Amino acid sequence: MTSLFLQTNRAGENMEREKIIGDLRVLFLKVMGTPRLKITEDTTDEDIDEWESIAHIQLIDAIEKYYKIRFSTPEIQAHRKVSTLVTFILAKLERPNP
Repeated sequence: MTSLFLQTNRAGENMEREKIIGDLRVLFLKVMGTPRLKITEDTTDEDIDEWESIAHIQLIDAIEKYYKIRFSTPEIQAHRKVSTLVTFILAKLERPNP
């Protein structure tokens, strides 16, 4: 049986993930300039024609500035799916940069 704390923690994390996805929708719109983008956790760079290499770097830059976080080069290369972006953002927010 799942404890109430664990259920509450999961619900809180889900709410955080949804908030970040909402923030990412705005950042994608600013960087890609396409108002009809459907951004979900399952969205990948293959789903969005505008999500090419230059736009990817601009998106990462916008995310870093918005959240005041920094990604390493391997992390930048790994961010080709929204769910991965959300996971890395959550981890960075929990553990601020030195």
